[in-house]
Amino acid sequence: MCVGRRRRTASRIADRPPSLSRGCLSHAERRLAYDSLPLYESLVTDLLAGAGPRRGDWIDRLRAYAAGVAALMAPLAVEGEDEEDEEAVDELALERAAWDWTALLFAGGGRADGAAAADLAHWLASHEAVLVTGDTLAAEAGRLATLPAPESDPSYWPTVARAAALGATAAAVDLLGAHSAWHDALAGGAGDERVSAALAALEPVGLLLRRAPRLARAPARGARATAVSAPDAHQSLPEFMDARKAWLGAARALAANGELWGRAAAGDPATAAGSRSTLAVLCGEPAALADAACHGWPELLVARALH
Repeated sequence: MCVGRRRRTASRIADRPPSLSRGCLSHAERRLAYDSLPLYESLVTDLLAGAGPRRGDWIDRLRAYAAGVAALMAPLAVEGEDEEDEEAVDELALERAAWDWTALLFAGGGRADGAAAADLAHWLASHEAVLVTGDTLAAEAGRLATLPAPESDPSYWPTVARAAALGATAAAVDLLGAHSAWHDALAGGAGDERVSAALAALEPVGLLLRRAPRLARAPARGARATAVSAPDAHQSLPEFMDARKAWLGAARALAANGELWGRAAAGDPATAAGSRSTLAVLCGEPAALADAACHGWPELLVARALH
């Protein structure tokens, strides 16, 4: 039966006013319903047959089902041929984000200890096109990377802080590395007061970002842990917590170094202020996290989970 549905999406079609659309399922939604039916029937059959008596077995089975449905959704999220098709594609992309979110909540990310912050960050990065308001982090970082002096752009430091807040360490480090002070220093301006002041602020924050400890995400069954996480990511939650405690102590010590920041502010006030705002994010200050992760509740959720 055809029913009325409230269309509500984010990002790319956020400018379209909400409307009540009466109609049947879209072609993509019908295909998903038919193609996913065997997966659902298999899950229910196993349930009725009493397969997998241990809770861990059932969680793995549920996680496999969720991954199977998500894999069916992926190829359907392509550009439509007209506006109506594009709306259906956008809605399906948002539905996939909701599906992955639900799977993470009810089936977990796969770690036995239940730690899920890294999986939340991965979820947001995978679906940010439909989850965030305004430009995505990837798009904004890419745009800034093309500028000769990106720090002169008003969105530069907010984007650095945003990347740090969302666990996009590589993006934050790359943006700091694109600061024109590095080029000026290599061009012979290392003795310039502004350049040396900028580097005094950039270097310790960049080093802190590169050394940030990471907790490994759980691999799929049969896959290596490094398949989904960096090789240097901690597999053990206690080891990660110990490493993070030491790292956080170093971050707070850097933030309290009044002499360094006074010298940096005297030579390059903008770089000093931007670096300190990024450092406040790394220290987990609530106000700094709220300012940095300001493109919707999913960003703030991830930022608070990570920091």
